[in-house]
Amino acid sequence: MKLTGYFIRRRISALSKDAALRPHNYCSLSDAKSILLLFQSEDEKLIDVCVSKLKDKNIKVIVCLYSKIPVCSESRDDSYFVIDMNDNLNMFYYPDEATNRHFSALQADMLIDLTHNDCYAMQYLLLQHPCRFKVGIQGCFPIYDMEFSASKDIDISHIFDQMLFYLQIIRSK
Repeated sequence: MKLTGYFIRRRISALSKDAALRPHNYCSLSDAKSILLLFQSEDEKLIDVCVSKLKDKNIKVIVCLYSKIPVCSESRDDSYFVIDMNDNLNMFYYPDEATNRHFSALQADMLIDLTHNDCYAMQYLLLQHPCRFKVGIQGCFPIYDMEFSASKDIDISHIFDQMLFYLQIIRSK
């Protein structure tokens, strides 16, 4: 039984204040050796397209998929990490300790969040991830180093292409 998301939203709000104070280390797409991509199961059909665009640039890609329904993960390799809402979250929508540890241990130079604004478990996890450059779609909390505005009807593939375009023209240093 899952209760309200009130408590995790409050915790995200507190963590986002700390995120605004952390040092920002900008990273261009050419400087990134590995990228952690966050998706939701509703957008699963777009994952392969996004991953192939990054792999064409010789970037290691790790995909973290948030799912509200059980996902068949036998066809996925080790670069896919699935967070199941029913198995990996407690009744207050907080990820369990094992999921939190595993997610924080994923090594990435850049984190790209393509989850929707109401995916609080993923926002909670990304705020605690040690990655130094985080990119995402603007939401309620200021949690990203680079934010992109999007309408309510988000076209993930278009937003992802825009992210790649701007990440390519960033010059770090």
